[in-house]
Amino acid sequence: MTSPRPEPRHRARFAIVVFGVPALLGLVALVLALVWLPELPDPVAVHWGTDGVNGYGPAWVTILLIPVLGIGLPALLGLIALTSAGTRLPPVSARWTGAFVPALSTFLVVLATGTLAVQRGLSDAHDAGGIGGVALVGGVAAVAVGVIAWFALPADPLPAPDAATGASAGAAGSAGSSSPAIRLGPGERAAWTAVTSSPPLVVWLIIAVALVPVVVFLIVPEAWSAMIVTAVILVIALCLLSWRVTVDARGLHVRALLGVPVFHVALDEIAAVRTVQVDPLAEFGGWGIRLGTGGRLGIVTRRGPGIEVERTNGRRLVVTAPDAATGAALLTGLRDAARA
Repeated sequence: MTSPRPEPRHRARFAIVVFGVPALLGLVALVLALVWLPELPDPVAVHWGTDGVNGYGPAWVTILLIPVLGIGLPALLGLIALTSAGTRLPPVSARWTGAFVPALSTFLVVLATGTLAVQRGLSDAHDAGGIGGVALVGGVAAVAVGVIAWFALPADPLPAPDAATGASAGAAGSAGSSSPAIRLGPGERAAWTAVTSSPPLVVWLIIAVALVPVVVFLIVPEAWSAMIVTAVILVIALCLLSWRVTVDARGLHVRALLGVPVFHVALDEIAAVRTVQVDPLAEFGGWGIRLGTGGRLGIVTRRGPGIEVERTNGRRLVVTAPDAATGAALLTGLRDAARA
């Protein structure tokens, strides 16, 4: 089932919010920093500890962070969203992305620019005060921009899931079809297994997000909890980026390559098996373990083919995997044989 292209005004508004707002904020901050340059001490303070300034460096280091983190990182996040969604901009995904990207840009720009503002007119950067107030202002501004962006983007709901497949009618190519069965003869056994991993683009996205708290810690070492956030992000990412999917006499078994988490659907719990085409953002709002349209639980690593299993209790599990059609066909055959 195909979907209509998003209205031009939706695409234009998404582009303005996701790319235009961070670019404008970054350019204004960059101009301010360059104008302030003659008023800044040499070197400037680049690192604060519990007792004040404890690290120094050339002013260009902080100035360079403004376009890199304030414009470059948000642009990367926006491009990843558009690349994954193709020509579709589902309202839910677009609004989350549109709210997060300018909010992140606002916080980083205010933080970088604020550390320079508190040093204007000083002959010695050691005399600069703390920047806790700068971080607070950045946080409040980020929340405000994120809320405004959320309401500025279209709020049209996604179309209702198709009754037969559970796929969103608004997600192109997501319609599923019942899988044919691979029949086994008496005494025959068979198993199918595949490893499904996230594409490099998603890996780089996770690395980029993990670097944000590192930058915050480097500028404000009191925020040591930021490093804990980075560690948590990386551990979770390692658990969710790659999975082994197995179909055998046990049923469907999905296990992260690190061993946990594990999902299992026994043969006697399976009501139907379908092959589907999965669009991570359009149907699940992203990658990893996600709750998608129609109440489906998804283990989503990439855009492409997947196996959808409907349990006898009505719950559905979707897992993306290469050669999903073969896995689904064998699972259907094993389920039918178990019922015979």
